Amino acid sequence: MQLRKTQTFGHIFNRSLLILCLSLVGFSPAWAQDDDDDVLDVIIVTAQKREQSILDVPLSITAIGQDHIEAAGLGKMADIFRLVPSLMVIDQGAARKNVIIRGIQTSTSTESSVTDVYLDNQRITTVIATGDPRLFDMQRVEVLRGPQGTLFGGGSLAGTMRFISNRADPTGFSYNVAADMSTTDGADGMNHALDAMVNIPIIEDKLAVRLVGYTLEDGGYLKNSLLGLDGVSTIENSGARISVRATPNDRFTVDYKYLYQNLEQNGFPEARGVNVDELDQGDATVTPEWLTNKMQMHDLTFDYEIPGFATFTSSTGYLQMDFVRHNDVSLPWARAFMDDETITSAQLVSDYDPLLRLWINDDNDNYTVSQEFRLVSEVDEDSKFSWIVGSYYEDGEEDVAVGDFTPPGGGAYVGTFGYGSTANVDWLFKEDFKTFLTQTAVFGEMTWFATERLSATVGYRHSEFESSFEAFAVIGEEEDEPGMAFLDIFATEPYPEEFDTLKFNISYDLTDDSMMYFQSGEGFRLGFGSEVPPPFDPQCEGVIVNFLNANGLEGFLVNGRLPGTTSDTLWMHEVGIKHSFASGKGYFAGGFFLGDWKDIQVEVEVDDPSGQCNTGFMANAASATSTGIEGEFAYNVSDNLMISGSGSWVDATLDKWEPFLGAEKGERLPGSPDMQLAISADYSWPMDNGNTGFVRADAQYIGQILGAFEFGEPRNESGEYSIVNLRAGYETETYGLTFYIDNLLNERGKVFSNGLENEFKRTIFLRPLTAGIQYRTKF
Repeated sequence: MQLRKTQTFGHIFNRSLLILCLSLVGFSPAWAQDDDDDVLDVIIVTAQKREQSILDVPLSITAIGQDHIEAAGLGKMADIFRLVPSLMVIDQGAARKNVIIRGIQTSTSTESSVTDVYLDNQRITTVIATGDPRLFDMQRVEVLRGPQGTLFGGGSLAGTMRFISNRADPTGFSYNVAADMSTTDGADGMNHALDAMVNIPIIEDKLAVRLVGYTLEDGGYLKNSLLGLDGVSTIENSGARISVRATPNDRFTVDYKYLYQNLEQNGFPEARGVNVDELDQGDATVTPEWLTNKMQMHDLTFDYEIPGFATFTSSTGYLQMDFVRHNDVSLPWARAFMDDETITSAQLVSDYDPLLRLWINDDNDNYTVSQEFRLVSEVDEDSKFSWIVGSYYEDGEEDVAVGDFTPPGGGAYVGTFGYGSTANVDWLFKEDFKTFLTQTAVFGEMTWFATERLSATVGYRHSEFESSFEAFAVIGEEEDEPGMAFLDIFATEPYPEEFDTLKFNISYDLTDDSMMYFQSGEGFRLGFGSEVPPPFDPQCEGVIVNFLNANGLEGFLVNGRLPGTTSDTLWMHEVGIKHSFASGKGYFAGGFFLGDWKDIQVEVEVDDPSGQCNTGFMANAASATSTGIEGEFAYNVSDNLMISGSGSWVDATLDKWEPFLGAEKGERLPGSPDMQLAISADYSWPMDNGNTGFVRADAQYIGQILGAFEFGEPRNESGEYSIVNLRAGYETETYGLTFYIDNLLNERGKVFSNGLENEFKRTIFLRPLTAGIQYRTKF
């Protein structure tokens, strides 16, 4: 039986890789095989805002280079997490990406991110959405584990993920084209992708332009049997990147980059209901759903080298992120409206009533302008100090329009307060609100090279923020219950907050090939201000007060109002080691970390027993500790064979009983596996015709993942699955052909599961077995 085979494989796989992990031998996609003497190529990273070999960076960092991205068939953010220790990415559709590092997370919905994501110099994480750039022609991906507050500021509380795209190259013409066709078990239609890049020098060694374009479609493998829909969650993604580089002289460089990406998805990528293994949404979804995300980015960077002193950099960015979510809530609405918990989705479809159709349309538009100036000192072998100083400015606005809509002609909601009589309006609730955020910061780091082997670094960042909020909300009036109509206009005064962030690092070269380091660093996540608006429906105010009283939290209100949230903080302490062995043919890194997370911003859900007012609010209401070990390695066994692997164990738990979460002391935080293990092998050989044949196999194990806190109810469990991928083919100097199978064993692994055991339980699954072929030509 397939199930029995999968369990047997998983058992053997888990035990063997556990030994690997405990010996701090892990996965490092930062390496490729060098043609000379089997020495590993070392990736150059800019994690500390200067170019350095990854061997010389005393941080917990994984870098995935372009060669490895292509060899492993990585295309999007969610493909990365299986290869990086202590990293989890929950893909909830379109721009709804939840990036978790070292278990630092308390929810998977409305809380702002604790891990910032960057594309080149521009942050592409907003309060609601996270950009997901296509990985084609990406020079590398860097994952920095642990707080990065001094160099990257608020939002990098748990770590930072950086996508670094290739720049235009004035030294020569090049191109890269990849065409991909595949099929997924159970999906509606084929998957296909076309990616293309051309680099064109305009003035030799002085000016060049690089053009990238892509289009893809991944067929949905979910269904809604109730509505007769197949291919739910199909993704269509298209975009373009433009890079221009000018080098007027040896000291001065100008880089401009532009990105446009449009992603559409016809439904959420999650099964719903009790029988989620059928990959069906029919238990709870009565009307079709969809998501879209449009992203535009401009990035202009000037670099000027001051000989013998430093390099001055100016980076100006603009980001526009538009995210729309169309979510069906007809079943819970019908049950509340009719006061009947026995109503099923099948009844709503068979007995159509427009009054019992309801969906949420959530339209988020984010605009951000940023400017950073920095000086990075020149360093040579005689330097006793190195330093970075800089300043940062950001001005952002988020416009959100959200409403509960009914089908045209429902006509139940008439006579909106403030608008007079508006018969047959098609919404019940509508809210428009804007959030404004301005931040300025100065930052710096200095490293003292005390001896040839010992160095010490101190970092500091002073940040000042000002945020404000304004909203307009209106609730329609029901014909048979006059008096429920409600209009509110709310605005806060600008709320200022200042924050100082510190970092300490000591590194020591044990030998010419080994380094040990200790780091203690701080990160923070910006709060939401000193006050929050009242519940937009007056009925909800009493529900919140009753909830607080029932949990012994009468003193939480300030002058009868909910307090706002302030920044939460994380101090992370870690010890790590990096070692190159076998004359550069092998490398491993590993470490231990301990994190102390205070004043956590949590989403508090408040349920009304009457079903008329389910609401919630944000609060600084928890503390947690994260401990763990992680490691990675790569080794060129021979001229033809390279193996690599990774492992991490993470225990992130609450420090005490948390009434706002309904959670006990010691409960694990949601969304992140307790263990991650991975191993891969790449084998290549020369063919008789002068071409090169290759085969690659990789396998990963994801440990137990817990769902959100459920106020005393059993929490959902997911994870505990293994996945095996296989790729094989051949390549010449100008083209290559690859045959691949992802999820070879067709494991139906649960990536994440949330909600109670009823119709509204939501589960994200691994993509089923996918077999395909890719043709690539490059010069």
